[in-house]
Amino acid sequence: MRRHPDSQGGNEFMSCHKETICSITALLISAFLTVQSFQYPAESSHFPRFLTILMTFLSVMMVFRNWKSQNTDNSSGFKSTELKTLFIVVTLTILYVLGIYYIGYFVSTTLFLVIMMRSFGHPKPFAMALAVFIFLATVYVLFVVFLGMHLPKALLI
Repeated sequence: MRRHPDSQGGNEFMSCHKETICSITALLISAFLTVQSFQYPAESSHFPRFLTILMTFLSVMMVFRNWKSQNTDNSSGFKSTELKTLFIVVTLTILYVLGIYYIGYFVSTTLFLVIMMRSFGHPKPFAMALAVFIFLATVYVLFVVFLGMHLPKALLI
């Protein structure tokens, strides 16, 4: 008996295919961002390089995991909300990296985190401000105070 293309076998393929596309997209974006991070001045490029290299490494692991495993999820293809979310994350991440170069680390990180939290439904301004402050303070203390590294400086500010 022939299987209909919409039967579970086709859905498994589409779900696996969807995850592979997402992981390869993440790998390409992280590779692009890693190349961008090497264009920062040497004294302030350690943190962006560390993050983008880590992101590239994790993306490579995700690609290999998707190729090795078979997903049994019953979803078929991308949903419009998934595409919207992917578009938002990719666009904001690229703007963030460019923003670090032009308007500075602290300003672009603050904007990135606030816009990202608002995009994904976090409506409480006090909680967002607190999260941004704690994140920026932690990064500053860890990288500038303890490790003596410089955070990226901007062209315009």
